Amino acid sequence: MSTIVKDNNKNYLAIAFKHLLTALLIAMIGSWCFQLLYPAIAGIFTNTAKNEINIIYSHLVFVVSIILWCCYKFPIVRQFKKQPLSTLTYYPIIAVLALICFIILDSVIDIPNYYQHVLESVMQENFLSILTIGVVQPIAEEFLFRGVFLKELLKWKSNPWWAIGVSAITFSIIHLNFTQMISALPLGIIMGWLYFKTQSLWPSIIIHITNNSICCIPSSIGSLSFLDIICNHPLIGILIIVPLNSILIFLIIRKINYKTERLCTNLQI
Repeated sequence: MSTIVKDNNKNYLAIAFKHLLTALLIAMIGSWCFQLLYPAIAGIFTNTAKNEINIIYSHLVFVVSIILWCCYKFPIVRQFKKQPLSTLTYYPIIAVLALICFIILDSVIDIPNYYQHVLESVMQENFLSILTIGVVQPIAEEFLFRGVFLKELLKWKSNPWWAIGVSAITFSIIHLNFTQMISALPLGIIMGWLYFKTQSLWPSIIIHITNNSICCIPSSIGSLSFLDIICNHPLIGILIIVPLNSILIFLIIRKINYKTERLCTNLQI
């Protein structure tokens, strides 16, 4: 009997990675098809804009392919469970608090960014880039990593932290960029835990969209002048701001857990 249970557990792990790799492969094929068709439509763009448009549209095709595949293969819509309005307001706050921590740590630790030139070419302050990186990409990643990958992994072990940990590490590695990997790991853990507790994609999507939207508008970060002061005095950031923000995030998540459990209890009554 125990052997059968272990085999089933292994199957859930294998199935989760199968879904993940299938989605990424389909998205790559869609992006490659666009690359083949691009020379035929490139004439509508100016020469200076061709390369940037090519990268942005290729990425848009990639993430839209993931969304379409997830919606076609899985009941993603059912995972948008209703959340109290008071709870929804916590998620952007979590994203901003976490982002401030990452900015401070990035200013202190010299983290290599091997894809800086690619990111700069995609993350332009125009509507298409903001829509793609700030909105569509977070939705695609949450559909895949929380709505499909983590959902399957939660069947793998009785302890949800195994599933949350594996999904967060995979989510981090898939970014292929040290700068993003370091921030993606704790965010992946936070978003995974909130998905597990709420059984809804709303928390992770709101956090992810908030984070990406701010990051793809450099002027919005630049307007946070207090960050310049903190980054120029790293001890203040490391010893005060980062621990304080971490405590606030913990307390907010604890509050969300309490409200979620209370809501479930009321529904059962």
